[in-house]
Amino acid sequence: MTFEERGTPPAISDSMLQGAVLHQAQSGSNEKKCTRKHYRLQSPPAIVIGTCAHGLALIHALSNAGVSVISLDTNPTLPGTRTRFSCVELIPDINGPALLDALLDLHARIEAPDKPVLFLNNDRMVRTLGVHWHRLADKFHLSWSACANTLLPLLEKDSLELRCQQTGLRYPETCLIHNDMDARTAVTIIGFPMIIKPVRPLGGFKTFLPTNADELLRWTEIHQPDLPFRACASIPAMIEQFIFQR
Repeated sequence: MTFEERGTPPAISDSMLQGAVLHQAQSGSNEKKCTRKHYRLQSPPAIVIGTCAHGLALIHALSNAGVSVISLDTNPTLPGTRTRFSCVELIPDINGPALLDALLDLHARIEAPDKPVLFLNNDRMVRTLGVHWHRLADKFHLSWSACANTLLPLLEKDSLELRCQQTGLRYPETCLIHNDMDARTAVTIIGFPMIIKPVRPLGGFKTFLPTNADELLRWTEIHQPDLPFRACASIPAMIEQFIFQR
């Protein structure tokens, strides 16, 4: 039995909305979205940005807790856009500056006793809202808004080592890879097992665990086009040594 077959009613009901009716998209597909109507809510809603699997899990958890949920996305084919536990609105962009305009437009259509609470699903959203939070601060709650200046530098994984040194935390031995020579150096310094991660958020891969030098060299070559500094014909990736602790 799936989550939505359990019979739990969605947190947003007809009595809580004024004209925000779910309807079929004009394409004739089964995707659902909300018309741009007015939300009249008895409690502050949660705004979930992104309806991928992570976003859908948030929607389910919040709805199960009795929270009204409004979700935003650009892609009507993602699983969360079909849920009946959230009112879904399709917007032009959920990662860049246009997200700010969409949130301001949404806020103008919400009547609630307190500010809506934002839930983000990837680092690009975090960066966009963190940099421009002054535009939204009086209209939304965001759990980490007070420490945005501390959080934003940590989105770059190559800044984590310095932060750990400053705070006395253990950090794996790390090498930056820009070319094959760097990859061979990493094998000598770190050895195996190791983890490879893109330095920039949302690179072409999440993580990779090479088991030998040949695998690492092949991965370095294959993923050059996917990473941020492709103009330099390089692959900026962070390699970490596993730290095993009991």
